[in-house]
Amino acid sequence: MDPDSLQNFTRLFSTPRLDTYVRHIGPVFPHRSRRLYLWNVELSTAVWGPLALIEVATRNAIHDAMRVGRREDWWNDPTVVLLDRHRQLIDRSYRSFAGKGNRDPTPNDIVADLNFGFWVRLLDVGIARDRELDYDTRLWRPRLIHAFPGRTSDRRRGVHRVYNEVRLLRNRVAHHEPIFQRNPRHTVHSLIEAAALVDADLASFIRLNERYTAAARRKQEAVSQGIVR
Repeated sequence: MDPDSLQNFTRLFSTPRLDTYVRHIGPVFPHRSRRLYLWNVELSTAVWGPLALIEVATRNAIHDAMRVGRREDWWNDPTVVLLDRHRQLIDRSYRSFAGKGNRDPTPNDIVADLNFGFWVRLLDVGIARDRELDYDTRLWRPRLIHAFPGRTSDRRRGVHRVYNEVRLLRNRVAHHEPIFQRNPRHTVHSLIEAAALVDADLASFIRLNERYTAAARRKQEAVSQGIVR
């Protein structure tokens, strides 16, 4: 897949979007900056699989921890108090289903519809020392801590840090932003670390099957020869 075969490459993908790649390679070699762009697509494709596995496993783990002893739609339980901005994400999901003609979505429908950021933010602090909105005391200690059997500490902050880093990577990939300057070893470590928090077998599966490391090693042939897979 060589970008030289796309005659309208710059028009298709826009000069502003390509500027990052041109600056990295230098303006003398425009064909190489185009190849770098496609190599970034290859990297993003390779990392999307592990991200998808982690996202679904994590939201299900959090959902399971929150619903124990409660109704399936635990967010409607009067004992669950969330920040307004988090409650609004749930309300928006219900409105979205209603707009599609489904006025009675199942709890699983809502869980699947809520974005990864919602779940990661449940691991944040909320409002520290607030009687109802301190997520550390209201969500983490009684509930969410049990969603992460692979944790090495009972502290919420470390778990949030791991997942927030994965969230930021996921958002860059989802919005087709550059990730080629990331350290490959650190990227893979972050993915495995997040997976291990919810399930050791999932972490092993990602470690054995991830394609990001191999794609990252192909920079030279991708940029110099235009060989992108």
